[in-house]
Amino acid sequence: MTAAQARSLQQELARAVTSLRRTGTLPPGTPRELVPGGFVWPTPLLELAQIDRYDPAAVAAKLPAHTAVLLTCSNADASVGCAQEDHLAAGLAQSSARLDYVHLDGVDHFLKEDIAGIDPTNNQALPFSAQLRTALKTFLASNL
Repeated sequence: MTAAQARSLQQELARAVTSLRRTGTLPPGTPRELVPGGFVWPTPLLELAQIDRYDPAAVAAKLPAHTAVLLTCSNADASVGCAQEDHLAAGLAQSSARLDYVHLDGVDHFLKEDIAGIDPTNNQALPFSAQLRTALKTFLASNL
């Protein structure tokens, strides 16, 4: 899938989510890739239509003080950007959680090393992130 095709599909996804929120139905002409059964996204459309019902930062702010949290983001994650994780980190700060926030480089949404920016739907075997493995070891040694 090209970058232009991915952008187009994201726009169609946004249109589908808007329609689901307003009418409970998919709009006419919804691409087959977005329809359950021919679905390439990992999350059902109905979940996407409701996913922002709760603000993750507000939920995180209610964690008990001193809860140990490992949070990561990556410049190569096409699904969840670092700005979204920064928002979550702000909520965690309100809860006084013990936050380890690790910014990964070249790690895809599936926590694989993806320096080349390979489309995650092609199922290419990529190695688990060495950066994350190190961060996990440090986090576990500090908190268990």
